[in-house]
Amino acid sequence: MGDEHRIHELARGDPFSRALGIELEEIGPGYARVSLRLSHQHMNFLGLVHGGVIFSLADAGFAAASNSYGTRAVALHVSVDYLRPPRPGSRLEAEVRKGAQAGKMGHYLMEVRDDSGETVARLSGWAYHTKRPLEEGIV
Repeated sequence: MGDEHRIHELARGDPFSRALGIELEEIGPGYARVSLRLSHQHMNFLGLVHGGVIFSLADAGFAAASNSYGTRAVALHVSVDYLRPPRPGSRLEAEVRKGAQAGKMGHYLMEVRDDSGETVARLSGWAYHTKRPLEEGIV
């Protein structure tokens, strides 16, 4: 089974992503695209989409992209800039691309857009790439 297929199957089975409704749309080396249709369960007490939902969508893509090489990678740091609130009920999409490699660390850029194409958030993160296979235990 190829690395992309293995990580696709592993990511699809992620319990947290499934609970939120996150779908893995596309994956390639150092790249992933994930989506989420917003519903009432994604809202905060102000009636806005919870920032944690936006972050989690991007993080699911980050996990898929950073693990797309067939070996375990774990997040070291992620920063987020929320740019505008998405409309309730809209479909969000996060696109993640590896921008640089520094030794065992990879730097990834994440952009979350709503279904009108407007950027909702931008994130930047570092992942530590191990040599361990995806199926092996904790790093």
